Parts: sequence; C-alpha cells; structure tokens
Amino acid sequence: VFAQLTGLYSRRYMESLMVRDAALSRQKGLPLTLLALDIDDFKGFNAANGSEAGDRALKAVAGMLKTELRASDLPIRYDDDEFLVALYDSNANQAIIIADRLCRKTQQLALPGLDGVRITASIGIGEFTGADSDMRTVIMRAEQAMKIAKTSGRNRVVAQPSQTA
Repeated sequence: VFAQLTGLYSRRYMESLMVRDAALSRQKGLPLTLLALDIDDFKGFNAANGSEAGDRALKAVAGMLKTELRASDLPIRYDDDEFLVALYDSNANQAIIIADRLCRKTQQLALPGLDGVRITASIGIGEFTGADSDMRTVIMRAEQAMKIAKTSGRNRVVAQPSQTA
C-alpha cells in the first residue's frame, strides 16, 4: 500500500481508490481535485548530486506533503519524481491556493547533506466534474497542466480547465 522510499501511498493503492472516489464525489456533489506535482529537472539533479541525493529530495518532498496537507487529503508517490495529491472537498480555486503553497514549500526545502542546493516543482491541477467518466480523465488533465507548467518556465502552478468549464 505504501511506496517504500517515501512512505506515501503507492500508485497501485491510488488506482484502487479511483472508482470509489469518483462515485462518492458524483453521488455527494462534493468537489474533488487532483494535483500532479513533478520535481523540476530531477534527472539533472541526480546527475549533478547523485542518486542518494535524489532519494533524499524525494523523501523531503514526501515529508513536506505529509506536513502541509490536510489529514483528509491523499498524497501519492505516482512515478519516479511525480506525486499526485487528491484534494477532497476542494475545487480548482481552492486547489490553486494549496498548490501555490506547496510550490513555495518545495523551493524552501533544506536537503540533508546538500547545503544551498534547492529543488523546485511544477504542479498541474485537474478538477473532477460529474461530466468526467472516471478519474483517469482527471489525472490526464492534471498531468497536462503540469507539463504546461514545466514548458512555461517551471516552478509554477497551472490549472487545466475541465471540459465543462
């Protein structure tokens, strides 16, 4: 259930929740928004500092997510240097505020053994709507927004509007 390195929920666990979460959101009429957070130039960071430093950076981001998010939110280690965060009972406007804070906090992380070395993150936001067939659509939307954040300069937040917005 947990990703070994970060202690966050794993991608497999998240996929098992997608169907349930989409149904609950639709049934109760509650907003559900996903953040796709990707560490900027992680390959370059690893090349310059080594894979052990990369592991420390991943652990630092995971720890920051655990500290900064509400107990009801679900941070997930999604891929190598990518995290997903399910923000329950949060719409896209509320998610922008949370994502901006996470972006700033990532930039402020002190990495053990790497004095003065900083990392940044690009964050994309996708909001689940009743018109979405499933959470995979929302994940794709959040990832597309994250890619826009990366290509437009990194270290920023981009919200991808839903098809009905």
